[in-house]
Amino acid sequence: MQAAIWVRGGLLVQDRPSRPHPFFTWARVDDVYIFSVYAPPRLSNAEFSALLEEAQGKRPLIIAGDFNAWSTEWGCSETRPRGVILLDALSALDVVLLNTGHTPTFTGPQGSSTIDLSFASDSLTPRVSGWRVEREVFTSSDHRAITFNLSAHRPHKSSACPRRRWSARTLDVEAFSEQLSGVRIPNVNATPGHTEDMAAALITAITEACDVSMSGGGARRRRHEPVYWWTDEIAALHRQCLRARRLTQRARGRAAEDARLANFAVARGRLRSAIEESKRRCWGASATPPREPSLVRRTFTALFPTVTEALIRPPAGPAGAVIPGVTLEELRGACTRIRDVAAPGPDGVPNRALKLAVVLRPDAFLKVYSACLSGGVFPSPWKRQRLVLLPKPGRPPDAPLSYRPLCMLDTAGKILERIICRRLEEYTEAPDGLSSPPRPVRRSEARGAAANVRNAFNSARWNNILAALERIRTPEYLQKIIYSYFQARVLEYDTDDGPESCSITAGVPQGLVLGPILWNVMYDSILRLRLDDGVRIVGFADDIAVVTVAETTYEVEDLLSRAIARVRDALWGLGLETADHKTEARLLSTKRRLETITIEVGDCFIASSPCIRYLGIQTDARLSFNDHLRAANEKASKVAGALSQIMPTIGGPRSSRRRLYANVTDSILLYGAPIWSCGAGTRAGMRRAEAIHRRACLRVISGRPHLSYDATYVLASIPPLALLANERSRLYQRRHEDARAEERQETLRGWQSRWDRSPKGRWTHRLIPNIRSWIERRHGEVDYHLTQLLTGHGYFKHHSQRYDHNASAACPACPLTVEDAEHVFFNCPRFEEGREELHRQLQEVARPENIVQLMLADKKNWLAVATFAKSVITSLRAEEMARRG
Repeated sequence: MQAAIWVRGGLLVQDRPSRPHPFFTWARVDDVYIFSVYAPPRLSNAEFSALLEEAQGKRPLIIAGDFNAWSTEWGCSETRPRGVILLDALSALDVVLLNTGHTPTFTGPQGSSTIDLSFASDSLTPRVSGWRVEREVFTSSDHRAITFNLSAHRPHKSSACPRRRWSARTLDVEAFSEQLSGVRIPNVNATPGHTEDMAAALITAITEACDVSMSGGGARRRRHEPVYWWTDEIAALHRQCLRARRLTQRARGRAAEDARLANFAVARGRLRSAIEESKRRCWGASATPPREPSLVRRTFTALFPTVTEALIRPPAGPAGAVIPGVTLEELRGACTRIRDVAAPGPDGVPNRALKLAVVLRPDAFLKVYSACLSGGVFPSPWKRQRLVLLPKPGRPPDAPLSYRPLCMLDTAGKILERIICRRLEEYTEAPDGLSSPPRPVRRSEARGAAANVRNAFNSARWNNILAALERIRTPEYLQKIIYSYFQARVLEYDTDDGPESCSITAGVPQGLVLGPILWNVMYDSILRLRLDDGVRIVGFADDIAVVTVAETTYEVEDLLSRAIARVRDALWGLGLETADHKTEARLLSTKRRLETITIEVGDCFIASSPCIRYLGIQTDARLSFNDHLRAANEKASKVAGALSQIMPTIGGPRSSRRRLYANVTDSILLYGAPIWSCGAGTRAGMRRAEAIHRRACLRVISGRPHLSYDATYVLASIPPLALLANERSRLYQRRHEDARAEERQETLRGWQSRWDRSPKGRWTHRLIPNIRSWIERRHGEVDYHLTQLLTGHGYFKHHSQRYDHNASAACPACPLTVEDAEHVFFNCPRFEEGREELHRQLQEVARPENIVQLMLADKKNWLAVATFAKSVITSLRAEEMARRG
């Protein structure tokens, strides 16, 4: 026998093979078939392919062993014939690979490899967690021990009612207020059960108020313009689909029902395909969250590891301790962070309705939240999390780690989280709280390495967080409610088989208000490590940077390797693991000849790179940031190109909506501006970035490509990119102050000075001399026709003559006068009738010096000018087309 299974813990072996096999064995334990395999290299391909024949028909199934097979599927450098045979055999068994990462399972004299593999049936993957290659377990072999957990808990269909939805647009404030006015929250003892009852009463009152004051999410919506991906083809397919549905409904109970139903299915499929293709063309790859049951379950298992250890109860605290209740100021401060347009949690209550409930009945919320703090109870309904999987760009859609998890929570619970977070900050920011940031390294030469923690936020151990809270002397009542916060948390997710839910036992995933501060409390022990002299550690979220200064490369390699080993050991003690292969090293030096270093990170040897990406910024050895600006420009250019497809020159979204789209481009270009703006070689990169920024601004105003930079920025109400970069740098220097409004005023002053000095866009400057009054207006959209009035670039002969020297610039109605924007809009007799109507509506004669002031004074005035501009430009365009033939 060369394979064995050891059953412990009193579990019964329900079945086993009737005769021994030389290279494998199996057993049925707790209704799970477990196969242990050893396939020596001497086996022929035929013998190797027959190893797993006995596993046919056995479900659910776990297969583990030494297969001596190489494939890139499990991290090998190549795929050999044995790997192909094994993959073919496993495809018939409907199992998935459990190996994660690229940690070798075998290390011998000839090198390292991954030949010890673990597989499990699709139905078992939600129960499998914690797969790892153990480093400390002695095996008396070149093979390392592999461990993973198989929980007894099985994912179950959620018994909760379907999520309720209300349309915030239909909120009847008077009905909502009247319903809440009669709500009474009972005064009960501060025991866990009574506190849960108080929270349940508050939730019931809010949902009942939503029922009487809002329609469901499926209520009839107001008619809007077609969305950006709507086409004539989709409209035709939509009509066909509706007709097929009507015919199907009329055919119920008749002989033609099946045929009509099949036709409707085909029409609906064509419509969906056309919509998906149109969205793909407009936005690129589809970003639809997965719903295929096995993929969602495998993703859940890979992202949310199961921890079996019991939570350690925090200290009870002194008897009779006074616990401060929630104040009205705390409640209002927590509500200010809630955005009306943010998606609701599992309860479906719109944020706008919840904020209104807080304004109407603050007494009810204060009573419930104070009872939660005094009783140390975080109510169960607010511990339900709805999982949303966001696809990572460029990743295969069928891989579990290709998705980023986002957990949606009820907003009422997030308010309580924010109150707890504010109180925790008093202790984390105290002198005895979290470690302070390190002083910057100011030597001429520095070397560093950046490491990443694998699946960090979802793997954080709750007991480690509770221990860290006690270490920084957090009050017992806060420890107690956070202990309750961790208990019995449930994660809900949707699949094509219906909603399902699972318990989670670790992690602070994205979406939790308390997540960042709890992570920082636990992670602080890593930042406090005592390292060698000259070595410093910097942490940001789950990224770690180790920096050292030394005279020789040998000394640098030794210092960094030792420091990273200390960090890896400390992370291991917290139940975390570094992604060794993602570690990067970089050398900063003023020497003309660049050196390289190689550091040891676990089983990997990392050579220094001339440029690495850390926290989204490309940094090179000279800190010129040329590579960062080049990458940012390329990314922003692609995004601007994609946005241009949904922002046509004529029609499409209004200018205020276009401005939001343009801000996406600015966010990409300005990321890390406080750092790279002081770089040595950013001038050329900034010129390219400004060109991309200007193209986005042109799309905002539907302007022509030869419009000047300065006029484009003013009309789009977006400051120049260089001024925005300087503003962000100043804000970074004042990051502990609320100085955003002050720095924006400073930017406006610099922008106005630049606008007054610029030799370009003088017609626009004549119309809009004051930038502040223009960008702070409360009404008015800029479109294709109005932009031509405000810039003088358009269907004017004076402007067209720049590109056609044979054309005349004279006005056809006034031969001795040049046809430019001023003449056409304010003097030309061809448009006298429309101009008189404009003056009648404005109740004043429009001139270049007052037309913008009149537009800004009243919404009706703006509409009147825009209508006149459209009629003039439409006539000029028709004349131009006629001249061209």
